[in-house]
Amino acid sequence: MKKILSLLLLLPMLFSCAAVGADRQNEKSLVFCRNSDIVLDISDGTAKISGYLNFTNVDGNDLIFRSGDESVATVSATSVQSGMAGYEVVAVGAGSTYITASSSDGSVVSEKLGVTVTGESRTVPETEAETETEETAPALPDETEITKNAPGNEITYVLNTNTKKIHFPDCPSVSQMKEKNKGTTTDPDAMIAKGYSWCKNCKK
Repeated sequence: MKKILSLLLLLPMLFSCAAVGADRQNEKSLVFCRNSDIVLDISDGTAKISGYLNFTNVDGNDLIFRSGDESVATVSATSVQSGMAGYEVVAVGAGSTYITASSSDGSVVSEKLGVTVTGESRTVPETEAETETEETAPALPDETEITKNAPGNEITYVLNTNTKKIHFPDCPSVSQMKEKNKGTTTDPDAMIAKGYSWCKNCKK
């Protein structure tokens, strides 16, 4: 049912676009088949939209689509059939720009189609083990207490010098640490005295 409704909504636009092309049978032309500018919202993830361009006396396989500002939106060709070239616009960041289409030799250029992107893109948060920034990270303990290669048969605990947590070597959080934040110690009590604490998974 949704596909039928979408087709019914699309038919007037396609007929209108085809009519424009028919009026210019003896001319080279590129006309976007839209009655209004494009508006995309990226608040819930990457937004995109597809559309069609009517071309007359131009090689549809060599059309070049361009975005006025690719930090706002990008555009690419998708398909070509019966005087119609498909394209897709993908939102990148909030702002306003436009897209155009042109022949490969640049002799024919379409009018600008406005594109407005609203909302804010979501970013994946860092893991709990790495939430502190370098500016707020505590100072490193003395090298006598942190060593990369502790001798003997004692347990060598892994330290996160950024979050000041002590981990057993097989703790899952160890694999998530940045190398620059890793340290080791064989004396966790000395590190606790320095302000460190046990990881919640390794707490004794």
